[in-house]
Amino acid sequence: MDMIARRRFLRSAALMGAGCFLPVIAQAAPAQRADKSLRFYHTHTGEALNRVFWSDGQYVPDALADINRLLRDHRTNEVLPIDPQLLS
Repeated sequence: MDMIARRRFLRSAALMGAGCFLPVIAQAAPAQRADKSLRFYHTHTGEALNRVFWSDGQYVPDALADINRLLRDHRTNEVLPIDPQLLS
C-alpha cells in the first residue's frame, strides 16, 4: 500500500469514527430541553389527567402532586409520592 492510499484510508476511518458520535450528541441535546407530559385515565374513578411533568430541565412540582393524587389508592384515598424517575 503506498503512502497516499494509506493516508486516505486513515483519514476516511477517522471521519467515519467521528461521524458515529454525531447522531448521539444531536439526539441527546434536545431531549434535555423538551417538555415531557403524561396522560392518565383512572378506570376506577373516571378521573383523567394530562400534564407536563418535566419542563426547562426540571420536574414540575404541581404536576407531580397531581399525578400522585391521581395514582392514589382509590379505596382509601391514601396518596403516596411516586418516584419521578418512573415517569420518564
